[in-house]
Amino acid sequence: MDLDLTGRMVGVSMTDANLKSAIGLHPRFPLRDGGIYQAFGKVLGHAPIGFWLELHWVGKPKPPGGVQRFDPDDRMPAYLVQWSWVITMTLHRQSPDPDEWLHRNLDGLEEPLS
Repeated sequence: MDLDLTGRMVGVSMTDANLKSAIGLHPRFPLRDGGIYQAFGKVLGHAPIGFWLELHWVGKPKPPGGVQRFDPDDRMPAYLVQWSWVITMTLHRQSPDPDEWLHRNLDGLEEPLS
């Protein structure tokens, strides 16, 4: 079943290398090497290899962590995120608070599965 994500709010987990590929080396994105980042925003459309994402914020949950927020009035471009770069994706009814989302309690799911 195909789900049309256009207009939906999504959270996307990606490695730092793939996030850099998606957003380029723009000076507003001082990404640290290593780890997994969470990008959150609104899907503006689809392409055969991925989807166009209007960024609302980018964050890294593990220390040193941090969040970079983007004001929609900044007229940031939409970024093409390739499906192969996506580790996980979540759908949201509204924009979550990045600090709460990045530091949420996963009820033990953060422990390794054995």
